Order: sequence, then structure tokens, then C-alpha cells
Amino acid sequence: MDALDGWYIAFVNGRGQNFWDVVTTEEFRHCYAFTWDGYNWIVVDPLGQSLEIEVLPFGDEVDFPAKIVEDGQKLVYFSKHEDNRFIFRGLMTCVSTMKHLLGIRAWWVVTPKQLYNYLRSNK
Repeated sequence: MDALDGWYIAFVNGRGQNFWDVVTTEEFRHCYAFTWDGYNWIVVDPLGQSLEIEVLPFGDEVDFPAKIVEDGQKLVYFSKHEDNRFIFRGLMTCVSTMKHLLGIRAWWVVTPKQLYNYLRSNK
């Protein structure tokens, strides 16, 4: 699998309490992405205060997607849409970052659960 082919999007409950908890549901408070580049697992995690990009210290001997599911996180694999048209991002949230990463133009998708449902229905 190549990073250009697609990304795994993981959905989690989040850390601590945040003001957006009133518009999100449990298990879908935050989302982040990871992919295999042929040598390493690369994680893109849009946090409230920064965008964290990390190369994980283990290789293909570790089934990272299975590990994520074992931890109780929801997981969807989605192939990146190739289109060179501009995408308006709006507020920089975990969802808008994932949509930008994947080339998704669904302006109505704003919460992690909406993104999860969109990805599952548009594979």
C-alpha cells in the first residue's frame, strides 16, 4: 500500500472534556489519519493547538490498523480523491483536516460522526 493510494481514518472518544462535546457523540469526538508509505506508518493528527505529524518507530511487522481496532477505535480506509480544484477548508478542525487530506468537498460534513458515515457510504 502506498501513501498516495489512501489513508486510514481513526475515530476516537477524545481526551478530556471540550466545548465541542455538545455537538459530537461519544466514540466520535476526534479523528486522525495514518498511512503506510512502504517503510513506515505515518500519522497525521490535527490537535486543537497544533498539527502533529509523526513517523512511528515500527515497520510492517506490526499490524497498526489491527492494533487501533483492538484499542476500541473506529477505523475506515478511504482512497484519496484526485482532483486539482480548490477546496475551501473553513475552520481548521480535525474533520476539515481529514477532508482536505482526502480531497473531500462535502461542506455539510462537520462532525467526526458525519465524516465516519460519509466515508463508509462513499468507499
